[in-house]
Amino acid sequence: MTTPTTQRWVCLYGGSVECITELRSAGRRSKGACSWSDSDASCRIGQMTPLNITFGLLFTAAATLSVASGILLVSSFFMADRGSRSAEFLGIHLFACGVFLALGLLLAGVAWQVVGIARTVTVSESGMANQLRRRVSRLLVLLVIAGLSLCGVLTIVTYAILSRIKEGFAVFG
Repeated sequence: MTTPTTQRWVCLYGGSVECITELRSAGRRSKGACSWSDSDASCRIGQMTPLNITFGLLFTAAATLSVASGILLVSSFFMADRGSRSAEFLGIHLFACGVFLALGLLLAGVAWQVVGIARTVTVSESGMANQLRRRVSRLLVLLVIAGLSLCGVLTIVTYAILSRIKEGFAVFG
């Protein structure tokens, strides 16, 4: 049996702890989320469930679509062949862009924190974590459904912005 030479604790994914253990015999590294037992810390791999991966991908796609919509919205003002170029319309475009960018950052933050909570609950062996597993998986199912609809809406919005740019008009004005 090999004995660990070095252990360092790294906080990842919004508070879950990952243990990196270097083994003496093979000179290789073993990565996994660490859970504390009564006697010592034992390392095991904190696996991402398919539901966690689906949720993360959906919310990342929604955040990306939101940021892209905001950037395209402002660029439509400057790329437009026709339409008003007054400061009032620029302000409207910048405000709407800010809303889309804030939504994108919010979605990215929610994805980061929820995946971190789900990984922590999956890895932890405490009694409270056992009770939370079912609730967290139900929360993930609801958030996946919400993420699907949000991706659909943001795809339509992005397509509408692109079609206005193709027609030569700014989105507003």
